[in-house]
Amino acid sequence: MEESTRPAVIEDLPELEALAAMARAEVREIKGGPAYLDREARPDMDSAALQQSIEDPDELVLLGLIDDVIVAFAGVIVVELRTGEKVGDLSEIYVMPDARGVAVGEVMLDAAMEWARSRNCVSLEGWVHPGNRDAKNFFERAKMVTRLLRVSTGLDSPEDG
Repeated sequence: MEESTRPAVIEDLPELEALAAMARAEVREIKGGPAYLDREARPDMDSAALQQSIEDPDELVLLGLIDDVIVAFAGVIVVELRTGEKVGDLSEIYVMPDARGVAVGEVMLDAAMEWARSRNCVSLEGWVHPGNRDAKNFFERAKMVTRLLRVSTGLDSPEDG
């Protein structure tokens, strides 16, 4: 079994769109997922949006493969800070459940870091949802640390009358 990664190309759009839909469905089911999708997540992950990302020189769309079969994807966007420094925003990373634990994510993360370095980014940043221990462990193994936790509370609607 050989893990590898490569940049996505236009011909990959059907598989990429399917992976993005799987990722969104999984996120919607975890703590904080619906709020993330409604507020922070990229608004569109359809074919047109993914094609735009593939073609944008300030974005990287990676595919993770096992024996040349696409099982994962990641997206990185260069973001300029108010200081003028740039960071690589790991906006997406998803590995199909049956392909987890065999280093596909690590291969993609290494490629994302190298790409961000090549664009003079000072860091690579991503997100992880509370309670997603596997994802948190994955990022911690890569020496990534938590810098911000978003907190929230629901507000009840006033009762009529």
